[in-house]
Amino acid sequence: MLKSFLKNYNGVVIGTSGGSMNQSKNITYLDENNNIIEYEGLGLVNLQIYPHLNICLLKTNLID
Repeated sequence: MLKSFLKNYNGVVIGTSGGSMNQSKNITYLDENNNIIEYEGLGLVNLQIYPHLNICLLKTNLID
């Protein structure tokens, strides 16, 4: 219901933090235990948003 409402909404939709992530079609992130979590979002934008991403921490985890 929310997804169809937002898809047909003619105004501006703004999401912050996790709300910005949920505007993507597919969401992928690492939880606090470094488990990969994936789920389907609203599909309002054709990109993925990673709020609060610590790129230094991400690079360290990828190298190890």
